[in-house]
This record gives sequence, structure tokens and C-alpha cells, in this order.
Amino acid sequence: EQALTNAGFLYRNSMPALQPSRSSAFRTYAAEYLRRAAIVGSIDASVQLANLLSDPSQPALSRDYPLANQLYSEAAQYGSRDALFHLGYNYLKGRGVRRDLGKALALLRDAGFRSRHVRLRGLEGL
Repeated sequence: EQALTNAGFLYRNSMPALQPSRSSAFRTYAAEYLRRAAIVGSIDASVQLANLLSDPSQPALSRDYPLANQLYSEAAQYGSRDALFHLGYNYLKGRGVRRDLGKALALLRDAGFRSRHVRLRGLEGL
């Protein structure tokens, strides 16, 4: 499980920096490794896969906000603050769901505003 998650992370984050011309292929590999890890129960892989599927820097055809939100929701049920944060953010922005500020704030509050994203970028990153 952890090896699959780590492989997905490397293909998503490290390999494109080394070979930018192969970024699209690396994204495909990352999605496959993260999908496999999520299937065997990795909550971190589920969140990383959801992040990959909802990455606004990617072409619209490769984004899948509804599936990302489903993965975030499932990971949140297992206690992932990052999943709660990202799901709340998607409700705030209306990504794959109808925009709902009340639900967004409730999810962000439940996450304690302490996801890795907030720790790295601060609340201004919203």
C-alpha cells in the first residue's frame, strides 16, 4: 500500500520536474499507482488521487471534480483533515458540486483549518 502511494507521489510530483516533456505520461502513471493504493485502503493515496483529478493547472479533459469529491468524502469519513479541507474548498469554489458557502465553511471548520495546504500556504491560499 505504502509503496504504491509513494510511487504515485513520485510520478506526480518529482518525475515531471526531471523530464517535463513526459509530464502527461507521468500523470497517467501516478493516477494508476494512486488508484491501486486507494483500492487497497490508503487514505493518503485517495486524497492524492483526488488532488490529481481536481488539479486546476491540468487540461479540463483530465479533471474529474465529481470523482475527486467522492474520494475526498470517503477519505474524510476515515478522519483525513486534508480531505475535509479540499472538499470544503471545492464547495467554496463550486468545483463538481453546487457552490455552498455554509457547507464549505462547516467542512473547513471541521478540518480545523489545519490541512497541509493551509500549513504550507496559509489561509490566504484559499
